[in-house]
Amino acid sequence: MTHRERILQAINHKEPDKIPVDCGSDRSTGITAVAYNALKKYLNINNGETKIYDVVQQLAIPEKWYLELFQIDSVDLARFFAENTQEWKDWILPDGSPAKLPKWIDIQKRDKEWVCIDQDSDIIAKIPDSSYFFEQTIWPLYGIKSVNYNKLPNYMNKVMWGYMSDPLWRNAKKETFLNRLMKKRKMLMKKVIM
Repeated sequence: MTHRERILQAINHKEPDKIPVDCGSDRSTGITAVAYNALKKYLNINNGETKIYDVVQQLAIPEKWYLELFQIDSVDLARFFAENTQEWKDWILPDGSPAKLPKWIDIQKRDKEWVCIDQDSDIIAKIPDSSYFFEQTIWPLYGIKSVNYNKLPNYMNKVMWGYMSDPLWRNAKKETFLNRLMKKRKMLMKKVIM
């Protein structure tokens, strides 16, 4: 039974050959990069790269070894938009282990905190010392009595979830996005494993 068939069986309330497993197809089922690197170390896996596709929560894109070892049935389509090595830069996670961050996100160490700097040089998010996740530092609509919805994209760029977008949504404004997304989805549907 393929991964897709297994998931469809479960969705249709039919018994598949095994329970479908999901890790990383959604932000609520992902694995943090710190835990991912610790697992790689424990299993003596020294190759590959820990790419962080959700910078706010520090979620890693599960690599092929992980998908195969844990028999993962569902993956995030965003992984196809993370294949360009030119769009990644080296970074050190809060625990000191290596990872890759999207190049378009400006993360800097200031004193004991990691901070995210936006296009206006504002600190919009930070990882406090002894924490592993970013916290919002700017609330663009706080205190505004009347919202100008024409400025919504500007407001969203001040929200860490909008500004620190993953590779999938970073490409969403491109004309070819939907066609590429559909093409990648069809490719994924044909594969047994990523």
